[in-house]
Amino acid sequence: MKKLLCTVLILLAAISALFATVLIEDFRNVRSFEYKVTTPDGIFFYGASVVKKGNAYELTTYGKQTLDASEEITLEQIFSTSYGNWFIMFLNPIFNAALESVDLQNPMAMSYFGMQLKYEGTETVGRWTGKKFTLYTSGDPVMTWVISDQIKMSLKTIYHEEELMMELVSFEQ
Repeated sequence: MKKLLCTVLILLAAISALFATVLIEDFRNVRSFEYKVTTPDGIFFYGASVVKKGNAYELTTYGKQTLDASEEITLEQIFSTSYGNWFIMFLNPIFNAALESVDLQNPMAMSYFGMQLKYEGTETVGRWTGKKFTLYTSGDPVMTWVISDQIKMSLKTIYHEEELMMELVSFEQ
């Protein structure tokens, strides 16, 4: 299952490179953030904090999940909280060149190589509101993004076929 999720995320990164807004590339001015990730196998959280210490920065990343009390806690559970690679597709600079093609002030539908990106209004995720875009192929939704130009991070991302969803739950600059 984890290999499948890794493959799906790499595929999503490639598809995601086709559009949206400029996202954060340099996190030195972000104090912390946390995402809730919902998968068919359950929910986990992934976050990071950045603290300046003298002339250096301390970066702390973490993953957390809730396990049923009857389950054994094995090395698989312990190491499966290392979900940092998942976020490369959401926060990687590979998005920026393509994401600049969406005008958040005047959003409109666009087509790329047989795929269509549709603006679908605004959506509130937690305490933030962003513009919602869905990528369609053959009329079926593939990916949905809710993007805020205020905080320069994806507020929500959904990979429809795999039933994966990521939502920003905290952000501090």
